[in-house]
Amino acid sequence: MMMSRNPISWLILASMLASCDAGPTVQLAGDEQPIMIGSRVRRNTTILTDTFVCFDNALAKAGKKPLKIAVGNIADYTGKTSDSEGAVITRGGSLMLFSALGLMKHSVKLQDRFDTTVTDMEMKYVNARQLGDGSEHTVENEKVPWMPYFGGSILKSDYVIMGGITEVNFNLSSGGFNAEMNQTGFKRRTFTMSIAADLRLVKTDSLEVVATSSFQKQFTGREVNANLFSFFDVFNNKQLFDVYGGDISQEPMQLGVRTILEEATLELLAHANSMDYHPCTVPMAPAPAKAEPPKQALAPLAEPVLTPNVPAADTARETTTTLSQTAKPTLTAIPKPSALLPQSTARLLIGSFTVQSNANAALEQAKANGIPAKIEAVIRDNRPWWIVVAFVAHDQATLDQIRHLGFPDAFFAQN
Repeated sequence: MMMSRNPISWLILASMLASCDAGPTVQLAGDEQPIMIGSRVRRNTTILTDTFVCFDNALAKAGKKPLKIAVGNIADYTGKTSDSEGAVITRGGSLMLFSALGLMKHSVKLQDRFDTTVTDMEMKYVNARQLGDGSEHTVENEKVPWMPYFGGSILKSDYVIMGGITEVNFNLSSGGFNAEMNQTGFKRRTFTMSIAADLRLVKTDSLEVVATSSFQKQFTGREVNANLFSFFDVFNNKQLFDVYGGDISQEPMQLGVRTILEEATLELLAHANSMDYHPCTVPMAPAPAKAEPPKQALAPLAEPVLTPNVPAADTARETTTTLSQTAKPTLTAIPKPSALLPQSTARLLIGSFTVQSNANAALEQAKANGIPAKIEAVIRDNRPWWIVVAFVAHDQATLDQIRHLGFPDAFFAQN
């Protein structure tokens, strides 16, 4: 009688296993077993991909000369290894920078110095008069099948980016709990780690370090699982049940390393071009006035803000002149501007700059297109910022007009 009940239990278990979806499969050849397929191949983008494209367009519109940049060996200097997987950090940092800089079609010309194996070999063939292109060449009035080389075909670079991944800090914080009785229980655990990278921009001809950048990022992981291991009466017979369920998730570490290197590279390019890239990283705020401003935007002006001691009635040109002519402006708190304006007027942030000349250029561009803008000077993180703002009608048409002028991240601040 027992044997007749056991097949029923096995049938139930088999049905449960059969119900598990293994995912879509495809049979590539008639004599092969189907294989499981996953998602389609896509471009490997990050949260900074659009920032590179935006900053590239901004540099081109500002008339900046393209920089000839080479990438050195972005190595892993942490020395951290894992017993099961080898090195913790990717060794492809240089390749990541090549891909990121390749997004800047107008402002960066990449010069390869990372792997010149093939080029060096072909130069040896040229010197040995062994390299040809399938046609004849004239050398000293004589037709020859090999390619002559007169030197100077390899273009010089202006700058080289060097550095590496310098920190891996495991277990910055961890926590959780585990409750279990008779091999049945529940567990939850979280942990946080961080990675940092240091890059430098060096002039190729003089080896002068033009700029340095150091960025870090934290990574968080989570593990949740439940386990059941016990005997239960099924069909008047003791059956052992061993059931496990759980979820382990962690932010992709190597993708995070790519993002760290990208942010550090943007900082170096900003220094080399004397132009701020942060306006390209500010998320667009929703159109309604009650929407909260982006995290990277300026704080609402309801709080005191440091600004030049200029009367509120001054024009944008007068404000700009005061900023440029005063080496150390007197900074005082001013009331919320919206209180001085009609209710139909809204405060629109066109862009924020760490270089005053760039703010002046943005101001002139806005004024040339009929936008009543002005510059506000603020102190944030112990450094001066020049904010180009306009007080205009709060409507989508006005916002679209300003964005089309080359300020895609302009937004209405909260009143």
